[in-house]
Amino acid sequence: MFYLITKTCFVLLKEINSLKSTVSTQKLNHDETLQQEKIRIKNEEEKKQQEVQDRLRALTNSKEELEVIFLFIYNLMYFILFIVSL
Repeated sequence: MFYLITKTCFVLLKEINSLKSTVSTQKLNHDETLQQEKIRIKNEEEKKQQEVQDRLRALTNSKEELEVIFLFIYNLMYFILFIVSL
């Protein structure tokens, strides 16, 4: 009887250790997956931020180009008026 109880306890301890190992492995896998997901999200956010900065830079350049063109046309108009008035 004592042998049977001892054997059962040994089997239960072995099963408990196996479950602990499984849980630890699953936790490590989960943590790794979570870390990879955080990195993916961070990279996406950085990419979106870079795209916004690029668009803003392009709009700023376009605005500056339009201002230069407008100034050129404005000055050209006054030059034409000056020539016509002669």
